Amino acid sequence: MTLAFLRALALVSVGAVLFGHGLVRWAARRATGAELAPTFAVALGTVAAGLALQAGGGTLAVAVQIAALALVVSGVLALVRRRSRTLS
Repeated sequence: MTLAFLRALALVSVGAVLFGHGLVRWAARRATGAELAPTFAVALGTVAAGLALQAGGGTLAVAVQIAALALVVSGVLALVRRRSRTLS
C-alpha cells in the first residue's frame, strides 16, 4: 500500500461518512434542505477528490480535483454562513 492509496482511501472514507451522516439526519427529519445540500456537496466533493487522486495525473483527473475542491469550498462556506446567521 502506497501513501497515495492510503490518502485516497481516507478521503473516500471521510466523504462516505459525511454522506451517511447527512442521510441519517434526513431520515430522522432533523435537518433542513439548507443544511443537507452543503453537507452532501462536501461529502461528494471529498469522495470525488479521493477517487481523482487514484486516477493519476491526467487532464481529466486534474479537472475532477478542481471541481471537487470547488464543491468542498462552496459547501463549507454555505455551512459557515448558515451557522453564523443562526448565532446572531
